[in-house]
Amino acid sequence: MYDYKCNKCGAYLDSGEHCDCQSKKEELEELRYMEAERKSNDRI
Repeated sequence: MYDYKCNKCGAYLDSGEHCDCQSKKEELEELRYMEAERKSNDRI
């Protein structure tokens, strides 16, 4: 048995599975940016 592990986040993966931690991180950053922009517009 092999231990497949993401080098970036440490998640355990199945054989041949690719981790989506980087795409999730980018999506979260985009949501935070959009929320901050919305709050900034609400103050005006």
